Amino acid sequence: MGHADSFAHHSTTLCWIARGAPLVYTPFNPVVTWSITKGGSIRGGQTVSEMAKGANIIGHFPEQLVGTNNQAVPSYKERLEAAKDYQSAIMFLNSKGKELADEIIQCCAAGLSVALGNSTAVSGSTTDSNGVKVAVIRGSWAHATHFTAYRVVRGTEYIGWVNSHGERYKSSDEGEPADMCWMSRSLVEQFVTTAPAYGSPYVILPESVTKPDTSHYVKTRIPFPVNWRF
Repeated sequence: MGHADSFAHHSTTLCWIARGAPLVYTPFNPVVTWSITKGGSIRGGQTVSEMAKGANIIGHFPEQLVGTNNQAVPSYKERLEAAKDYQSAIMFLNSKGKELADEIIQCCAAGLSVALGNSTAVSGSTTDSNGVKVAVIRGSWAHATHFTAYRVVRGTEYIGWVNSHGERYKSSDEGEPADMCWMSRSLVEQFVTTAPAYGSPYVILPESVTKPDTSHYVKTRIPFPVNWRF
């Protein structure tokens, strides 16, 4: 859950930068906030609600301050104040079923990311009839991931789903990261069926340091892959 939370903060920050916000992208080491919420333990997992509380109150720890090793807890006490520059405002989604899926899609369309836990697993990826790399939902797990980004291809809505298990899903000719897949509305509905049992998924509104130039416009054109589908 620590990785799902931290990466969702990253995703929203990047979406906002793409839309013109003068934020600075700062990679985090998720293990620190996660461990603090567990009283210093690095065994087992953490609940959705406690992770949200930690992100809101403690904040996140930049890699440049605590390193990149997420298998052990680095020295962090002198960095507690710095972490508060990267706190998250949290909004819980308390719906279920199709209504929850719709809320998540709407949040992604608004440039926000949603962290959640569930027991419905993704076993891989495939290409759908629109040529989009989509998740294959099969099996079960007890895991946390996040949703981010929104697109429409030939009238079908998709949102991005991102895991923390590495480059398991390959990259299509569109060039998206191999640690993510797209999900159509029907796939989202299927995936989130078990989410409420793990606690309400939550929307992240990220805090970040800002650039000295606070003019709100995109100064560089963000290139789309040559094969990007619409």
